Amino acid sequence: MGGATNGLYLVLIAGLGAVHCVSPAAGLAQWLGWLGWSGQQWRALTATNSQGFAAGYAVFVNGTPPYSEERGAADFWLVTRTDRPAWVTVGDSLTTNSFPVRAGTGRVRVRAAYGGPVSLTIDPLPGPLAELPGATDGLWLCELSVEPFRANTVVFSDNATPAVAGEPDCVDGILLLSPPPAAAVHSLTSAPPAAALQPLRMTDGAVTLGGDGWYCLCHGESCDWPTYGMVGCDTVSMSVNGVEAGTPLLPKDQARAQYGLAEYPLRRAFTQTVANAAYPFIRGKVVFQAGACGASGGVRGAQGRLPSHEPDYADRASCLATGCTCEGGPVWHLGFSHGRVNTRNLTRITTGNNDADSTEHCLGLVWSAGGKTNLFSLLDANHRPFRDDLRFTTDKLTIMDGELVLSKKAPADMKPVVYLIKLHYSPHPEFDRVYDKLWVVVNSPDTQTNFNTWYTQNSNINWTTNLPKPFASITFSTNWLGAISPVVTNLNGSHWHPPEAKNSYMHHDARYEMRSKPTAGGHGHQASALSPPEPPICSRPILHGTFRTPTQITEMRTSTHSFAPYNWTVIPFFRQISTATSTVPAFTKERARISTSKDAPSCHKEKTL
Repeated sequence: MGGATNGLYLVLIAGLGAVHCVSPAAGLAQWLGWLGWSGQQWRALTATNSQGFAAGYAVFVNGTPPYSEERGAADFWLVTRTDRPAWVTVGDSLTTNSFPVRAGTGRVRVRAAYGGPVSLTIDPLPGPLAELPGATDGLWLCELSVEPFRANTVVFSDNATPAVAGEPDCVDGILLLSPPPAAAVHSLTSAPPAAALQPLRMTDGAVTLGGDGWYCLCHGESCDWPTYGMVGCDTVSMSVNGVEAGTPLLPKDQARAQYGLAEYPLRRAFTQTVANAAYPFIRGKVVFQAGACGASGGVRGAQGRLPSHEPDYADRASCLATGCTCEGGPVWHLGFSHGRVNTRNLTRITTGNNDADSTEHCLGLVWSAGGKTNLFSLLDANHRPFRDDLRFTTDKLTIMDGELVLSKKAPADMKPVVYLIKLHYSPHPEFDRVYDKLWVVVNSPDTQTNFNTWYTQNSNINWTTNLPKPFASITFSTNWLGAISPVVTNLNGSHWHPPEAKNSYMHHDARYEMRSKPTAGGHGHQASALSPPEPPICSRPILHGTFRTPTQITEMRTSTHSFAPYNWTVIPFFRQISTATSTVPAFTKERARISTSKDAPSCHKEKTL
């Protein structure tokens, strides 16, 4: 037995070179002749680019969808060790590609499409090279292996369940259906070394179904419901998971149970983790909204009637859910009338507080001794058949039979007090739902007096017709005179000073500005421009510029922290919106420096803005 083993060992060694490589049957010159490449082309096209793709292969990957978009495809490393040039072929569910690799050790990034198996083969003698005398005789050294490309890519064999660090939104799984051969030395008379693998994907990251729409929680089958087929799962992933395209992502009865647990059941967003049953590390998130059938008649809250949240009555109602054909009615949507209260029109930074984030209506009041407001008068007229089933709640203030009684003490100027009013529908003790909400802002009488005085003094704005028009842009290049102006400023007749650099907290995004020369009456105008590559300048002066008198301009230039703009423009603005419609926090000079506030939403009224 020992002699036989030694004899075999000697035979193998005889076919190996000094560095334990099999003697090449075809040299590099013969490869180049077959490919028609020069030595320089060979080095360029077998090298890898910065992305890790072989240069010849990269042309295809970067120029062909879906490979070029990295959607619908998975990446992995193909690691090779061979004693001679070789030819790699990759065949996936969409196409087949081949590219050469050099002799020695290297690795190439490969991108394969989802949806079917992927074959990998490495051939030492493709095409006419195999016809060379003695080319198919003997042995050759060739190893290949598959390694993960990204941290969330996992290569594993069938029946294995590896783990992935963290919980990424999407994991690429490379399932080795037929692993590469374990042997390093192969006979040239046998089939080329090969491997078969399957890219697996459950979802492509976080998938949102239905867009801004929602799905109906009705008991019938007349409406669409999210399924695995809507997510884009490939057939292999679904079969491994034991589901089909029509399998619900979340059973509708479970969604109804979760929906009923919400304190204010309007519409609810569901985030469903889709996990592979056999390989649980493969996961993805699917997000969709669902709510009660909009076509089932009865009484509902206007706050849940998105996006309009407007009170309404209809003899028949159609469900507007995604893919839904339900009809029913009549239906009442009860809530505050849009003609009697105002609606928030500014985007608000969300806080996570449902009351703060979802309350759209607001009403400004001016305090008076013993003042009252009839809250029922603020509702839409369609509430009347249900008046006895409606009630209001709030914090700190008293509500008596729908009358909101103001506090005994007036707020201070610019420090309005904000109250949250909730409209409840309670037809019987077991049912109590909040159908709408309203911010009530109570201001000091001094706030309204101060604003009315300011408005009387400044309501005549005919002087704006004499202001020069702003420019579409400010040129930021310079010459020996300084910043280049869009107008000639060194001649008589110019209405503008040259651009100048600006560093002011009042215009914190501006890098340049232009100020007009005073017009008749001492009025002036400025236009501020952002630094490149931002949009160069705002072209509507009343909205985006700030009017200045010569005194104001001087004060702004002499003191970086001057509060002239705050006193003459900011305070009157906030006095007006708070007394008219809005919930605003107590403003201070310090807060004027910071334009963001999470305290309360702001609303809008047209008359004097």
